[in-house]
Amino acid sequence: MSKYLRLARLIEIIHIASADPTWSAGKLAEYFEVSEKRIYDDLNELHAAKIPIVYDKEFKGYKLLNETKIPTETLLERMRRH
Repeated sequence: MSKYLRLARLIEIIHIASADPTWSAGKLAEYFEVSEKRIYDDLNELHAAKIPIVYDKEFKGYKLLNETKIPTETLLERMRRH
């Protein structure tokens, strides 16, 4: 898979999580046509990049914490190192 396709998916996950906390890993996997494992890998990558996406038990989905500042190191820079 292209790093740029993954980067696009990571960015879209951030946007989804900031707009609608009802998206579960299963729903994200179905939307992006990837496995749930791939979504969990993506969420771990976002956590490692200090993007605070957390699971909301009430809505049974992922959300971006309020007032989030994107870290100085961009996701693309982090992905280039791997």
